[in-house]
Amino acid sequence: MSNITTVIVAKDEERNIARTVRSVRGLGPVIVADTGSTDRTREIAEKAGAKVYRIDWKGFGPSKQEACGFASTDYVLSVDADEVVSSRLAREIGDAVESNGTVDGYFLSRVTNFCGSWIFHSGWYPEYILRLFKKESGSFTDDMLHEHVVCNGKTARLTGRFLHYSYPDITQYAAKLDTYARLGARRYRDKGGRQAFIRMFANPPVWFVKKFIIKLGFADGVAGLWIAVLTAVGQFLKYKYALTGSEE
Repeated sequence: MSNITTVIVAKDEERNIARTVRSVRGLGPVIVADTGSTDRTREIAEKAGAKVYRIDWKGFGPSKQEACGFASTDYVLSVDADEVVSSRLAREIGDAVESNGTVDGYFLSRVTNFCGSWIFHSGWYPEYILRLFKKESGSFTDDMLHEHVVCNGKTARLTGRFLHYSYPDITQYAAKLDTYARLGARRYRDKGGRQAFIRMFANPPVWFVKKFIIKLGFADGVAGLWIAVLTAVGQFLKYKYALTGSEE
């Protein structure tokens, strides 16, 4: 019996969920924690081989931590509904858990697909994220946005790629950017929210230069330009929402 449970938090992911579940079901049990889908996400996930639970949305960190509670194995692999574990990475994960019980957590190398292009610059790659961990040693932070796993113990890296199909088109990227801007504004206001007006105009050009020039976004071509522009727009919206109190 496998010692790994893959945990996926999802909402309205009918176009992605089957692909994600199929990429990990060879590793062991797959759990989908649905946060209120109105499409066929739950049905498709079950047909693909996952066990589906219904949970309330509490923000990224708290929701992912609650979902991990459904796992009964020693190791948890946390995967987003728009991510895919490559076959090479799946083999590495299985071998690592089977042969090296002294490691408490593993960082995985993620590469993101933006509107059909794989992004290898723009500050998006290489991106190592801790997603495979012993349940007793790791847990998600309480952050509503930009959550991460804190692992108490030894960690290591795996080289196989974690494939992130997060942005199939500009429209979906813009929608997600707006969601993140609102969550970021709420967190910024919770921390005091000072100088929002100044930051609303100062931060966007700084982030454009950082993404397109310093992080070599120009090497990603048109996709890199879009990433830099939309990142700047996201910064503007974050502080605009914080300033006006319209982040809800």
